[in-house]
Amino acid sequence: MPTLQRSARVARTDSGDAADAYSTGGRLVYLTVGAIVPVSESFTPYANSQLPVYQNVNGIQLTPRYVVSVGAKFAF
Repeated sequence: MPTLQRSARVARTDSGDAADAYSTGGRLVYLTVGAIVPVSESFTPYANSQLPVYQNVNGIQLTPRYVVSVGAKFAF
């Protein structure tokens, strides 16, 4: 079964006495495509790839080029 998801994150800058307000916060939008493969009623593996479609972060921050997730659901 194919999957498609759009997600967004808006983060404000850090605050407080020791905060790095210059290099925190921003706006990010991701598109996640993947697949769910029901093997049986009790075992369902899945895989997703999250790709950034928009990134606007403050200052110098590390942002991923992509995120890959692989997992499985087990039912007892």
